[in-house]
Amino acid sequence: MIQLLPRSMDCLKNEVNISGSPEFTVVGDAFDKENIRVIGCIDKFRTTYIIGRKDRGIEDVSDLKGKKIGVHRGGIAEFYLGRFLDLHGISLQDVTFVDMPPLQWVQAITNGSVDALIGGAYIDQIQERLDGKIVLWPAQSSQSGYWVMSCNEVWAARHPDQINRLLKSLDQAEEYATNYPKEAMAIVQKG
Repeated sequence: MIQLLPRSMDCLKNEVNISGSPEFTVVGDAFDKENIRVIGCIDKFRTTYIIGRKDRGIEDVSDLKGKKIGVHRGGIAEFYLGRFLDLHGISLQDVTFVDMPPLQWVQAITNGSVDALIGGAYIDQIQERLDGKIVLWPAQSSQSGYWVMSCNEVWAARHPDQINRLLKSLDQAEEYATNYPKEAMAIVQKG
């Protein structure tokens, strides 16, 4: 079973065989001396933004002081937020973190539960609902993030053929998408 959610721990608990997550998650597991193995990188991204509400007095980065910022705690977005604030001279104590999963972001920022948030998903929906009343700042400071596939080391040692077939199929899918972009888009849109 393959799971593409930002939780490498699920494969460490043998709940799934292969998990997809930002490399940040796997690095944390490695620091905790978990038996984790990265088997491939499937994406490089720079899609994480700080989204602030202009009608809440946020025009410049310094205006984030004293504001409530939605963030999914414990993940790469929290790391990017902390670094972004630090690079702009804002202490973590100068803001209030509101822990929330990504599925709550649109509602939280549009109903005013938070003044700002950090994330990459749902920006178009937020812009549409707040009709130009937001400001966006790239939060990754030109540092790319990487989405990786990982698995438990024991599982990897016992299933090298499955891993190789998966990697080969991803390579073939990439080649198809490169050579036939319209057809590939149609397949993805069919869902």
